[in-house]
Amino acid sequence: SQVTSNVFDRFLAKNYPAEPVSSQDTEYFFIDRFNCDNLDHDGVLPSYIGPKWYEGVPTHNYMEWSGDVTKVRYTDACGVGGGSGLEMTIDPDLRYQTQIKTNWATTDVLFTRFYLNFSNLVMTGGDEFFLMRYYTAVDGGPNDTQASIRVRNRPSDGEFTIRFEYNFPESNSTIGLAVIVPSDQWFLFETMWDKPNNQMSMWVDGTRYDLPLTADLLTGRPGLNRVDILNNGADAGTNGYICLDELGFADQRIGQGLEFTQEVYLPLITR
Repeated sequence: SQVTSNVFDRFLAKNYPAEPVSSQDTEYFFIDRFNCDNLDHDGVLPSYIGPKWYEGVPTHNYMEWSGDVTKVRYTDACGVGGGSGLEMTIDPDLRYQTQIKTNWATTDVLFTRFYLNFSNLVMTGGDEFFLMRYYTAVDGGPNDTQASIRVRNRPSDGEFTIRFEYNFPESNSTIGLAVIVPSDQWFLFETMWDKPNNQMSMWVDGTRYDLPLTADLLTGRPGLNRVDILNNGADAGTNGYICLDELGFADQRIGQGLEFTQEVYLPLITR
């Protein structure tokens, strides 16, 4: 009774600790910094036999996955700004799927932001693979691919390029724009899908490139609710691994009002 009295006395006197400051990460739809490499977490249930947080990708962070998770791991060498990052060995079967917002809700505006390093990626001329796909996922039905990010080795000069493209679901064709990216150092890659303004754009180290979309191309399409990280379509001449770090999704451009400055290394995951 004395303990109860002490608690109520402090409450009535408003003598209690202030609420903790909310993490800036709550402004994102999804963020993964890939820094939980030393968290010994074997799952909620004692009977859990899946991959541990420190073995490959922490699949707890993603809705579904396929492929050999031992080919994806955290390493300090793949960390862009301190801490670890994601080392992803090329494998066409790898796929990590996440919803963008909770309960598969869609968004009409999506910005993505992440760092890439292709220093350990080997591609022969003309080789390509998909790094990300953006979907409208329908419960119990097919997934409607809206956009893709494609990595390619340009056969004319061996330069690495990234192509951000819109997918026409009716014809299985695309319209997009490819830009040369560094093959031996980190670079920042960003995308924008803006349905209300019929715009798709990408940034490489802050330089903006707008896709040549026809009028009202996006306005009639559904919103986005799923993103997959993958190596889909990788050719036989493509091997090695890529580094990816500081992955974030939001409804405004990250770095323009939203910053990666909060020193919290546990990712906020939307389920």
